[in-house]
Formats: sequence, C-alpha cells, structure tokens
Amino acid sequence: MARPTTVILLMHQIEGAFFRDEVRRRVPDIACILVDNEQDLISAALGAEKPLMVLSFHNPIIVPPLVLEEIDAGAFNVHPGPPSRPGYRPMEFAWFDEDRNLGATLHHMNEKVDEGQIIDVSHFVLKPNAEASIEFYEGEAYKVAVVLTLKHLSAMLGKGKLPKSRETWSGQKTTKRQLALRYEKDGGAVAERCFLVP
Repeated sequence: MARPTTVILLMHQIEGAFFRDEVRRRVPDIACILVDNEQDLISAALGAEKPLMVLSFHNPIIVPPLVLEEIDAGAFNVHPGPPSRPGYRPMEFAWFDEDRNLGATLHHMNEKVDEGQIIDVSHFVLKPNAEASIEFYEGEAYKVAVVLTLKHLSAMLGKGKLPKSRETWSGQKTTKRQLALRYEKDGGAVAERCFLVP
C-alpha cells in the first residue's frame, strides 16, 4: 500500500482537529481534509491528490463505492464497539442489553459495512457498580477508540506495518430502524434510565 499524500478525516470537527494535528505531527507535509458529511466526502475524494487515505472515526456515514474506488492508500474505520456488535450505534444496543463486555474495532473498509478485515480490537469490561447510562457506555468506548487509533496511526500513514487481527465480525448487524424500535418498545424516557453494572 502506498504512503498517502492526502488524508481525508471523516469525523466531527472536534475529533477532526485533534487527529489532523496527530497526522501532521507524524507526517508534516501531508494534506489533511476534514469532512463530516457524504457530499463533502465525495467532493474531497474526487479532487484529492493521490495516493489517498480515508480515516473514519465514530462516524455513521457509509463511505460510498465511488469514494472507495478513489482510495489507493488505505480506507480505515474505527468502529465504536467490539466485532461482536457490528452495525449502527453498538454502544446503545450494548446498553439496552446491559452488556459489560465492550470495545472498539479498527478495520479496513470495503463496500459492506463492518465486514472489512479487522486490524486490531481493544476490549474492556465495565467495572461492577458503575452507574451506567448511554452516555457512560459511549464515553468509555470513545476513550478506548482514541487510544486504539493513535496506536496504529503511524502505520496507517505508511510508517510501519499494520497487524491483521485473528478476530472476525460476528453477531447481528444492527440498524437505525432496529434502534428506533428498541426505543419505542422500552418507552420514551429510556434515555434517562441508569443502572448499576452487575
């Protein structure tokens, strides 16, 4: 895989500013483009100087095939859940299930969501007696995801070799519709619910 000349960071502005600085600290002369929506992603990919890399972090946008075809220096996604929870908003589903076994997954992107080769996974288990809200679950996964991304950022930028995890995707791939139905089933005040981790 070629060392990128341009990196597109597909993420919110706050994370984008942080990771742009981290990318430039490792490769000072690289071009960084920060986008947070599909239209800007397409425009950036079609106009970017090659070789091109894309890093998506905690972002629900599905990278379209048109963009994937333009990428020749790696398409990476940081999924805010373990491989056993592919799909949409895994930490919210984990919270509904009161699951203590959480994580974050770094993987190559392909045309099928959360099916690309896994590079690495950070697993963690919630400590007993923690007051668990949705925000707590997402916050814990977020911290682990940042560390996981920084661990492999230099290799993603072509300065080192990326590992290949032995872990594979499993479990049902969740969707927006399933999450909406879960909220309907459990009532509108569910987001305020907090429980003690067993």
